[in-house]
Amino acid sequence: MSDFDLTIAYRVSPFLHPSLPKIFNDKLELVTACLLSFKEAIEGLKVKVYVIMDRCPKIYEKVFKELFENVEIKKLESNIAGWSWDMNIQTFKLQLEYLMGQQYSEIVMFQEDDYLYFQSIKPMLEFINNENVDFISPYLHPWIINTPWKKFIKNRIIQNKIEWIQIPYTTSTFMTKKIYC
Repeated sequence: MSDFDLTIAYRVSPFLHPSLPKIFNDKLELVTACLLSFKEAIEGLKVKVYVIMDRCPKIYEKVFKELFENVEIKKLESNIAGWSWDMNIQTFKLQLEYLMGQQYSEIVMFQEDDYLYFQSIKPMLEFINNENVDFISPYLHPWIINTPWKKFIKNRIIQNKIEWIQIPYTTSTFMTKKIYC
C-alpha cells in the first residue's frame, strides 16, 4: 500500500431525495456545500478520491475537479429518471468495487453527496485503527438519542474527548478497513 491516509468512493446524484428538507435551492447547491465541508474535514490528510457520478450534468464534474486535485471520476449512465433505490444499490456496488480493488490505503470511506461535515475526520481515522472497531460513521441520527432506539446503544467509548457509540446500523457514509469490504 502507498502512503495515502484514506481512499474515498464518493457517490453523487443530481436528484434530491424526496425526504430531504428544502434548505438548498437545488441539488447542485447541496452537493457543493457538502463538498466544501468535506474538503475542510479532510484537510491535512493524503486522500485518493473516486467519484461515481450517477447521471450528473457536466457542471458536477467541474465542481469536483475545481475542489480536488487527485480525483478520478466515473460516470454512471441510466435510463431511470429521478432518485431510485435500485440506482442507489448500483452505485454502492461500484463503491465496493473501487475500494476493494484500490492499492492506495488500508482505510476506506464510503461517502454520500448529502453529508455536511462540521469537524475534521482525523478523529475517525484514529478511532478506526482500534482493534475492536470495524466500521465508523460520522453521523448520529438525532432520533437515536431521544427515542426507543436509544436502548440499542451497546457501548460508549470515549477517545480524545469524543464519545463514540455502538449502534446496529449506519447511513451509507462510513469508514472501514479495506479487509472488511
